Amino acid sequence: MSSKDYAPANQAASPRNTGRESGAPILVRVPFSVEEEARAIKESLRHGKIARYNQVLAVMAATVGVIVLSLGLGKGGWATGLEDSAWFFFLSILWGTYTVFIPSRLFEHMVKRNVPRTAKPLLCEIAADGVTFATATGAEHLTWDAIQEVVETNDFFFFYAGLRPAKHIPKHALSAEDLAGMYDLLGERFAGRPASLQLKESGRE
Repeated sequence: MSSKDYAPANQAASPRNTGRESGAPILVRVPFSVEEEARAIKESLRHGKIARYNQVLAVMAATVGVIVLSLGLGKGGWATGLEDSAWFFFLSILWGTYTVFIPSRLFEHMVKRNVPRTAKPLLCEIAADGVTFATATGAEHLTWDAIQEVVETNDFFFFYAGLRPAKHIPKHALSAEDLAGMYDLLGERFAGRPASLQLKESGRE
């Protein structure tokens, strides 16, 4: 899934006339949905620093598997004799399947099981000083300086601050006016920042 810079780094974004009073915060009420929350958490891991770390871990796991098999196939190794049989091929396929598919399936199952216990209906406030995510049990405020990357997909806005789990806002919860105001505010906040901190989009037609 491709990503590209979406606000130029060397010029300010041109504001649109959205009908919203300049500087007014955007309030978004997000109803709770187990399926949507699980999908958002899984999708958030494909972007930002977390995605890059996950890719590194996957490569390391595959490499360790190859090394273990290679040592086993060496002289006197635990797998001596397998090189001339179908077992080596079978073990290689089995390890590749495990490192690529099994962890993601287990994670998806774990998320769907735990989401109903942890997630709550959400009230988001996007304002000049940052973004606040509030539930019935508490609130978390991220300043714009703390937000290192914002990724927009077809369904969500993801806000990344370091290696912490991403916060997200589903786009269907935004009215047309709020969505236009969001683009203006994000464009103002991210224009002129280094490319690595730019607002990015992914999977938009």
